[in-house]
Amino acid sequence: MSQSQYVLVTPARDEEIFIGKTIEAVTRQTLRPRNWVIVDDGSSDQTVAIVSKAAATHRWITLIRRPDRGGRDVGKGSVEAFNCGFRALQNTNYDYICNLDADIVIGPYYYEMMLAVFRADPTLGMAVGSLFETYNGVRTRLRCQPEMVAGGATCWRRACFESINGLVEHTAWDGIDCYKAMMHGWQTRTLTDCALDVDHLRPLCTSYSNVLRGWAQRGRGMWFFGADPIWVCASSMFHTMSRPFVFAGGALLFGFIKECFTGGPQIDDPELLRFVRQWQSGKLKRKVSTLFSRSLNI
Repeated sequence: MSQSQYVLVTPARDEEIFIGKTIEAVTRQTLRPRNWVIVDDGSSDQTVAIVSKAAATHRWITLIRRPDRGGRDVGKGSVEAFNCGFRALQNTNYDYICNLDADIVIGPYYYEMMLAVFRADPTLGMAVGSLFETYNGVRTRLRCQPEMVAGGATCWRRACFESINGLVEHTAWDGIDCYKAMMHGWQTRTLTDCALDVDHLRPLCTSYSNVLRGWAQRGRGMWFFGADPIWVCASSMFHTMSRPFVFAGGALLFGFIKECFTGGPQIDDPELLRFVRQWQSGKLKRKVSTLFSRSLNI
């Protein structure tokens, strides 16, 4: 099977604890990428040394170094680094482009099986495996809607990626790309085959100085791309079962409400803003209808 079918981009900043495991996971793939660009975003630890050693061994790994921005910029900074790596691939032949965070471990068949899923469904625009995190030795699946695609190990069909004009440099980028893809008629999916499971080594929202601040930032991101307030309330209740229990959902709702009342900025895309609310409203109606139908059958 040709290695020219997909390329990888990894933004990284101060990832010496995790990135070695990410590199090992990719080098063990049964289908390796044609090119893997790792963009160091101003690390002050051993990240560059670890990546440089891997690049010297594997010619398909390229290291790009960016100047220190003065601190970790979750979301916007990560997308800036991703876009830097993406630009380096402009003259590369590929059918799929994939983001892989530097704190992710995937199984050896991940990309071979992922591309098989894409080939089987030409309407599939973007996909990811199910994300897991481990707390106190207990491996837990992260909660999400089946149509939503978490950004840590996302794969995009090239035609889909081009139709959404790439990634928006904002914390909420991995919600915006999903809604844009659906708006353009693409299917989006989190895949549940166990061979496509993804282990997220850094717990969700802990890239921030405070985990609740991270959840509040997710709420602010939902305001940015125009989420329906009822959807946000439902999402807040849904995430009361995410860590830290109860508080995660509350912080998410707080972040959204704060942006609403302070007039926080929203994406300059009226068509997307309308689509997001229509899609979320329709999804909620279908869920309520399903629950009502089940209650009548009790």
